[in-house]
Amino acid sequence: MGFGRPRKTDKEHWLNGTTPHAPEVKPEEASQVASGRPKMPGHLSPNAIEAWKLVCKLLRAKGTLAKTDAATLEIYVEVKSTWIDAKADVVARGQLVDEQRYSKSGDPYTVTIINPSVQIQRDSERQLLQLTKALGLSPDTREKVRRTRKRKTEGDESNALMKAFPFLLTPKKADDDDEDTEDV
Repeated sequence: MGFGRPRKTDKEHWLNGTTPHAPEVKPEEASQVASGRPKMPGHLSPNAIEAWKLVCKLLRAKGTLAKTDAATLEIYVEVKSTWIDAKADVVARGQLVDEQRYSKSGDPYTVTIINPSVQIQRDSERQLLQLTKALGLSPDTREKVRRTRKRKTEGDESNALMKAFPFLLTPKKADDDDEDTEDV
């Protein structure tokens, strides 16, 4: 009882001029983005501040936190704060709430409706899942986000500049050039 054709060896693929279906596993390369902690905005609510600290701690432990993540982090923690508030309202008032309305003649009557916080909670959950994936914090994107490169010291950066632009460091030989052009 077989389960299909046995896999070809690398030698068989080479002889047949084919390539294996399994992708090559490449060693993880560090991102070109330098690691760093973004500055926490001052306008965040207490729930958002707590979420900011937790997410930064998680991303730093993963080695993927960068200053360029500031906008995504800010939106993530604000959405999470909104989700927490909406969830608390649903827990406190329930999924259905009574709303007082008025007829054309001005007489009040009560209608039971879905708590508006239910929709806010649902929308926030969708946004949170998308932002979680963008930050590499979900199971399906955990391995896709590359580690940030370690920050270089000032000495490292100046060495890199010296290698990239050596002509900036060599003095001009203007005096020597003038001597060569003189008539003899």
